[in-house]
Amino acid sequence: MRYVIIGASAAGIKAAGLVRELDPEGGITIVSRDSELYSRCMLHLNLAGKRDENGISFVDADFLDRNRIAWLRGENATDILVDAGEVALESGRNIPYDKLLIASGASSCIPPIPRFREAKNVFALRNIGDARDLAARGCPGSIPGLVKWDLWW
Repeated sequence: MRYVIIGASAAGIKAAGLVRELDPEGGITIVSRDSELYSRCMLHLNLAGKRDENGISFVDADFLDRNRIAWLRGENATDILVDAGEVALESGRNIPYDKLLIASGASSCIPPIPRFREAKNVFALRNIGDARDLAARGCPGSIPGLVKWDLWW
């Protein structure tokens, strides 16, 4: 059996581990735009300087290897070709599947409040790239004009 999971967040990774338990021989491939495994729920701890990027991972470093899970890092799924049983990737490659799980999560957005999107010092925090961008602007600690970060949590 060939399993494809779109998304490498907690849901996708947990599902891959459970699939491996249920099917010790099946092929498991995870497709995600992420290039690291980390907990989005712990990004604030990284920003506060309480954990480094390694400290916000939710699986052991050898989890994928130990469970024989292929991870296509930095790949975007662009289409699901249901009749062909394939996931089309942005790279032009297609990945065949027998079973498909979409665990891609959500994306952040700035709410459509007048002048809010154009304002300075308005940020979204959804992925490690957002956390890195914020850190480059002054975290951990404080950003000028805002409440001290470690008071938020």
